[in-house]
Amino acid sequence: MSMGYRKKQAAAEEPVEIGEQAEYYEAPRKTAGKFSKKMLIAVVAVVVIVVVAATATFALTAKSSASDSGGKKGPGALNMVEKSGSWSYKGAPVAVKQTFEYPLDFKAAAGNSSGGNVTNVFKVNAACSWTDDLAGSEPDCMFFELVAPDGTNKSADTEGSSGSCSLNIQLTNMTNKAINDNSQGWKLKVTCNKAGHKDKGPFGRIVTPDNGNDWQAKIDFSFYGVDAAGK
Repeated sequence: MSMGYRKKQAAAEEPVEIGEQAEYYEAPRKTAGKFSKKMLIAVVAVVVIVVVAATATFALTAKSSASDSGGKKGPGALNMVEKSGSWSYKGAPVAVKQTFEYPLDFKAAAGNSSGGNVTNVFKVNAACSWTDDLAGSEPDCMFFELVAPDGTNKSADTEGSSGSCSLNIQLTNMTNKAINDNSQGWKLKVTCNKAGHKDKGPFGRIVTPDNGNDWQAKIDFSFYGVDAAGK
């Protein structure tokens, strides 16, 4: 082997030193970049879900608080307060074997005091009375019935030359928690079941028929209405 070839081989086997100022560069890994992008999308999705859930929870909590705090109920968190009203009515004569139905108009009765804004009627009392139009005749019989919109009713009959009764209905499902307008559909029904005739003349041969009786009623009611001052 020649000396020239050995020198070349030795030179090739000598280590090469890297200078202190040399820079080391490593190409970015594409797989790591893809993984980070997926992680970013997942994080954004989780954040969006959390925000939506928090917003929905806040809305439900706010709605519940508005309906349960301080007696403020119904649309616009209106303040529902207990109110009352009354009126008197003189009925037309009711003929024998006939029934007269008198619708109770609470809104008209409360028009002056509460602007007719009547809701949630929970108590009604009808004090009814009558007197026989044909004095001295046989006893009469008058029947009174108070009826609520849901069919609840109270009734009484009275017999004689006059009579009176008090009919009361109190509903437990009407509160100040929400507006339930049940002011329509209430009625007072009056029936003349019997109207005794009157005999006069020699040996009672002249009979004067009794065509029925007048009647009257005083209606008192309580309800939960909107307080205009508390809007």
